[in-house]
Amino acid sequence: MQISKQAEGEALSNNQTFDAISYFWQHTPDILYVCSFPHREILYINKSFSDIFGYTTDEIDCRNLNDLVAFFLHPDDVSNFAHFLEKLHQSPKNEIVSIECRFKHKNGNYLWQYIREMIIERDPLGEPLKSIGIQENIQERKTNEISLSSSLHLYKTIVESQDDIICRFLPDLTLTFVNKNYANLWGYEPAEVIGMPLTHFLRPDQPEKVKNYLASFSPSKPFSKEIEFSITPKGIVWFEWATRAFFNKEDEITEFQSVGRDITKQYQTELELRENETLLKESQKIANIGSWLYRIDEQKAKFSDGFFDILKICNPYEKKLVTHNLKIIFQRLSLQDRWQLKRKIIAAYRHHQESQYEFCYIISSGEEIYINIILKPHIVENKTLWLYGIIQDITFRKKRETELLLAKKRAEEAVASKQHFLSTMSHEIRNPLNAIIGITRLLLESHLGGEIQENLKNLKFSADNLLAIINNVLDINRIESGKIELERVPLNIKNLVERIKESHKYLAIQKNIDLKLIIDADIPTWVIGDPIRLTQVLNNLIGNAIKFTEKGFVKIEVLLVNETFHTAQIKFSVSDTGIGIPSEKIPYIFDSFTQGDSSTTRKFGGSGLGLAISKKILELYHSSIQVESKVNQGSTFSFEIIFNKCKEDSKPHQQYSVSIPEDTIRKDCRVLLVEDNAVNRLVATRFLNQLGIQPDIAETGKEALQKVLQNHYDVVLMDLQMPEMNGFEATQAIRQQIGIYYKKLPIIALTADAMPETKEKIHNYLMNGLLTKPFTPEQLFEVIRPYIQEKLPINFQKLCDKTDHRLAKEYDFQIQVSELYIKLFEEYQLNACHAVQKNQPEIFRFYTHKIKTAIQLLELQELDKLTQEIKNYLSCEKIDSSSLQNYTSLLNNECQKIIAILNQNIEQLKLKYRSTP
Repeated sequence: MQISKQAEGEALSNNQTFDAISYFWQHTPDILYVCSFPHREILYINKSFSDIFGYTTDEIDCRNLNDLVAFFLHPDDVSNFAHFLEKLHQSPKNEIVSIECRFKHKNGNYLWQYIREMIIERDPLGEPLKSIGIQENIQERKTNEISLSSSLHLYKTIVESQDDIICRFLPDLTLTFVNKNYANLWGYEPAEVIGMPLTHFLRPDQPEKVKNYLASFSPSKPFSKEIEFSITPKGIVWFEWATRAFFNKEDEITEFQSVGRDITKQYQTELELRENETLLKESQKIANIGSWLYRIDEQKAKFSDGFFDILKICNPYEKKLVTHNLKIIFQRLSLQDRWQLKRKIIAAYRHHQESQYEFCYIISSGEEIYINIILKPHIVENKTLWLYGIIQDITFRKKRETELLLAKKRAEEAVASKQHFLSTMSHEIRNPLNAIIGITRLLLESHLGGEIQENLKNLKFSADNLLAIINNVLDINRIESGKIELERVPLNIKNLVERIKESHKYLAIQKNIDLKLIIDADIPTWVIGDPIRLTQVLNNLIGNAIKFTEKGFVKIEVLLVNETFHTAQIKFSVSDTGIGIPSEKIPYIFDSFTQGDSSTTRKFGGSGLGLAISKKILELYHSSIQVESKVNQGSTFSFEIIFNKCKEDSKPHQQYSVSIPEDTIRKDCRVLLVEDNAVNRLVATRFLNQLGIQPDIAETGKEALQKVLQNHYDVVLMDLQMPEMNGFEATQAIRQQIGIYYKKLPIIALTADAMPETKEKIHNYLMNGLLTKPFTPEQLFEVIRPYIQEKLPINFQKLCDKTDHRLAKEYDFQIQVSELYIKLFEEYQLNACHAVQKNQPEIFRFYTHKIKTAIQLLELQELDKLTQEIKNYLSCEKIDSSSLQNYTSLLNNECQKIIAILNQNIEQLKLKYRSTP
């Protein structure tokens, strides 16, 4: 920096000023300068300027202080420096004006400077002439201030950003600092809290406790934690307090700082957890359950107290041993249980499968207990971290299961014995009864006269009565097993009751008893109900009334109790003048095999099942039997049923008795009768003869099988109970033969065993129906009718209508249509049968598709079913020649039958055509 010798000389000439500051100029590290006004020319500046900013005096040529400042001053400080100069100009003499600003170092960095300057000389007008200044380098101080300020700002930011509450206080408990959370918790602003005593925020019972707590701090123990709750405007809040004491050099406490963390939710959770743990322990104890957990990475197990209680492990040493060595538990299992349990553990670990297993465990006393263990894997990122679950002592349950299984076995044996007894009784009684009733009927039909006819009637009545008793025994069994449901069909109440009355008329006349019937005229003619079950109830009540009445009358009343648009509530009552029932016996008369008195059974007979069956049938109707009785005066049994009325279009137009239309039976039909009992064979043969059928006879199952293999039958009547090979075995042997004929042959079971189990067995053995002995010719016909009736497969009038409605009535047109169809079926018979015989499915499908329209128009359902069955068979992988031959024969016969009917139709049309004028 260049300074003129003239200016320096002028500065030195002023001895008064120079003497005052010359010493400092030589030794101070600060920059000292003298300048003159008005242009602020530098009169003097020491070398400290060069030392601080790194420039030599030769590198800077600047005579004007303003120019010097302009070169070195930080741009952001220009405005402040201008204000500083203005203030300096206006300041009184010897008054120091200061400023902090930044000057540029040679390396480009800016250094903070503290400038203090004062006017030391003014002219008479007060304008400044000279000033002296000191420029101190305060970069280090500024750096420390900025760092401290930044630290304080960071501290406040951290403190205010915390969810915790923070406070600082003196040993006398005066608060010196709180963060916002602390103040807000009690409804204050932070500034309002400073200077307040800490006791203001404590509960009344806390100040003494807090003082004792703070007194425990020392240089060796400057930090402490505790949990305490506080009462705030928000309620009770639990805090975890962390408190630190600050000490001076004399180890005296100068201040405390406490940080409180709100742990209310955590505390409540822990409290609930402790409560739940207690509850769980008690629950496990009550339920006899124990929990366990096995950490796979640590290979360490954890067990609840209940676990050890169940396994009777009481010794602490043994508990610890089991925790670290699970083999101790496995050693008390059987080899099978040990292997199965390990397999399930591996499945849970590797395949994440939950499972449970029951096993027998031998406790230390040698006693066996039964355990059910549940295993569950805890999976994180498809990896099993640990296994856990429960064990339960199921010893009591196992014992109960064993007892129940034993009881179940005994009950099943009892039921089986009962079923066997009923089945045997049904077969052994109904079989000879079939012969008695059948022969009696045949004899009655022979119209023998006089006393013989009367004796036959008595014999039939007795046999029917015995059959009714047997049916009652079987019915009570079916009802108790829930295998009877009510039928819902149109029912004429008046006709039904009148027929029932007529059926009992003969017995009443024999006993010289007046049998009366009163029917309310307002009762609807038709209702919906089950005529068979209603008849059964009324038969039982009327039969009992006649049986227990020696003189007087039996009265049947049917009255309308209530009627709506859709329903009719009808009351049935049967009154008698018989022996009556003691009042104490009435509750028991509806029990099975029970009568009012043991002498009653001896005197009047009966099974004691009628009322029991009637009661259960009426329960299906949601009804019950009411009884009024006086000993030696008579009894009245009554019940009410709500029937749905019958719609007009649901009423049957006529009631037909079963008839046998002989003209519908095929003349060429063949029936095989399989029966080992000679009398039953005779009865069944005579019944079939009445239908115009002469059956083939087989006395054993083996003989039946041989006849089926040698002949072609339309239906087989198969007795079930036969020596050597029974009916079930014979049917099974027939079905196992190769060929469609043996699979489709209709086989009807003949049996005196009417038990439900027998019916189910018949179905399982692929039999086509059941005929229960004893049976009537009408019942026999109804069972075999579908297989022996003449089938008329063609509705020719409908055929002609579909072909051309305008020509349908012209006989020559009908003849032409018939002839065309004959040619079509003759072609089909030839080609299709050949395709089946040679196993050519594609050719068969071609010709069948060609004739499909004719099958639909003629409504040939049998042929349609047969062709579909042949298609399915030809698509199978395994084909045998025998089946192909059978199918060819069946198809050939069906086509011949259709062609024959078409030819017959042509002949009838020609006769009509000739007779038409």
